[in-house]
Amino acid sequence: MKKFKQVLRIDEHTAALMQAACESVDKTLPKTLPAFDEEVIFPDGRRMTIQVCPGDGEPCWTQGVLYSPEGEELAFTEPQDDLKQPFTIDCDAVEYSVQVITYRAEILAEIEELEQIAQDTKKRFSYSKSEGTWAWYDSDEDDQVDAWHTGFETRFDALVDAVEPYLNPEGDSDSEED
Repeated sequence: MKKFKQVLRIDEHTAALMQAACESVDKTLPKTLPAFDEEVIFPDGRRMTIQVCPGDGEPCWTQGVLYSPEGEELAFTEPQDDLKQPFTIDCDAVEYSVQVITYRAEILAEIEELEQIAQDTKKRFSYSKSEGTWAWYDSDEDDQVDAWHTGFETRFDALVDAVEPYLNPEGDSDSEED
């Protein structure tokens, strides 16, 4: 069976509100529309929407709904009471799975800033499946073969290494000289 896995990232504040709605009745949430409705797209064009649905006087419940690329509803998960459980649907001999993870909005903003610096300074990143590590190079340099910086366990580690010289452009240092 072919398997597709995607991650849906939501900020921790929204996740906490939606999880609380699944644990007790929240009368401030809409009664007819999903309180939360976000989607991911799989490589074959199908989409899964993850929803937190009103409980009609009961706590909310969650579900995943699989759609064709044209928007036709194909299948849905059993109702769940936890947004962080995987949402998995088997459809046409393919397993579609979505895992919801949370992030701190402030951290995401910082990472996006680092990504922008890398893009502006023409840094390129690559993942080696055989070695299981990340590398980066400066695409402005003429001799790119010798310019590779390799051996990073995560893309974030490679990103920080690539943009670190630009984070303190005046050459200021936090350490004092003796």
